[in-house]
Amino acid sequence: MKNKIFCLLGFALIVFSSCQDQLSEKVNFNFTAVAENSTMSGDTMIVSKSTPVSFSFSGNADLITFYSGEAGHEYSKKDMTYVPLSELQSSYLTFTNMPQYGAIAGTLKVYISNTFTGMLLNNKKADSISLVTHNWTEITDLCNLSTTSAVIKTSSVDIKQYMGNKITLAFLYKPTDAVAIQPTWEIANLKVVSTLINGSINTVSAADIGFSALDMNNDTLPYRISGGAGVWDVTNIAAATPKIRISSTNLGQKLNNDWLVSKTALLSSRLTDKGVSVKGISNSISSYQYTFLKSGIFNITFEGRIQNFVSNSVQSKTIIIKVK
Repeated sequence: MKNKIFCLLGFALIVFSSCQDQLSEKVNFNFTAVAENSTMSGDTMIVSKSTPVSFSFSGNADLITFYSGEAGHEYSKKDMTYVPLSELQSSYLTFTNMPQYGAIAGTLKVYISNTFTGMLLNNKKADSISLVTHNWTEITDLCNLSTTSAVIKTSSVDIKQYMGNKITLAFLYKPTDAVAIQPTWEIANLKVVSTLINGSINTVSAADIGFSALDMNNDTLPYRISGGAGVWDVTNIAAATPKIRISSTNLGQKLNNDWLVSKTALLSSRLTDKGVSVKGISNSISSYQYTFLKSGIFNITFEGRIQNFVSNSVQSKTIIIKVK
């Protein structure tokens, strides 16, 4: 009886080992491409626009994903979450600004930096020192700030030169006249709009950027971001009409000293390029057809993959297609 049990155990181990070997198999993937009246020039396949290109697969890939090489579908950019500076045509910080009440001129400053490392948000003294002593670049004069109560103006500042690195934006509300009302400021529709050399437009909103406040005069709740006179309010930063606001303070009150500081981040963020799934585990496909409707030179990539709880094996193959 023991011998039978040992035999069964041995057989089970062999089967389990065999299954594991199969599950840990490495992917071996390739494809070929053909199209009517196509020609080859070196390693480049030349086809006519609107002519279907047929791809035939070989190997053992369970999953196959297709990247056409067109804008938004480039394999080399499938993990790219920011736009390289070399691909930027322009980048602008835009927003509308409106003050109300009191003595307005000079009460709001705007700054930008590639070297600020961010606030701690749990140590007012340290954050106060880092903000005041940092070597900010002031862009207030470029922002076309309104100086008339209830008059809205539009700010559009060229910030392309800063886009290759992480960026911090900052607003400083600091009135200097306590005899008059310390004014309200409303910043609306703040965003960074970047135009790429391929013509596409990338937008990062105020909510995407993220802002935190520091009230230099408040030792109890220095990081409060909603409600009250002389307090930055960002509760509507993701509204249909996104707004950032700081409310007026009556005359004779202590002069406000309030920072509003963005997260330190790459503001040229982008969605990663996507491929098209042409084969899944549940379907058996040996070919795929695609038609290019625009001329150009494209790096066509298929990614073959074996993926299970034991193995994640990937292999990609690329060819160049010129569409004329």
